[in-house]
Amino acid sequence: MAKNDNMEKLIQKFLPLIKYILFSVMTAVIESIIGLILINLCGLGEVTANTIGIIIGAGVHYLCVTRKVFNSSVNWKTVTVYVTTFLMGMLLQNFVVWAAVHIIGDMLSESIRYLAAKFCSLVISFFIMYFIRKLGYRLAGENKEV
Repeated sequence: MAKNDNMEKLIQKFLPLIKYILFSVMTAVIESIIGLILINLCGLGEVTANTIGIIIGAGVHYLCVTRKVFNSSVNWKTVTVYVTTFLMGMLLQNFVVWAAVHIIGDMLSESIRYLAAKFCSLVISFFIMYFIRKLGYRLAGENKEV
């Protein structure tokens, strides 16, 4: 019985982070599909395609994390926090995509190179953006986590 209680407490403690991970993975899949379509069908470069994918995915991600992770309202405060952190995250992700593409070079096909670079950018920016957003929502008085 005590093990189950401890496990439940542990899950509850990390539930916001778990939800953030799930919403972020869902958004990353959307962004990556959009990026691949733009690279392969429209001939766009990796960074341009990545930027468009990030912008499209951001709206979905904002609504999901604001309501379901940070238990906050959709209002000007949360939009300000999200847009500010979004711009920081987009710059960070695009820098990592650019750097990874140049490091990988022509060793991989364009699509695989993009996916590898995108994966690197997501891993690096994920935790940084979660904790910055969590702090931003708290400072805005909008973080109503349990």
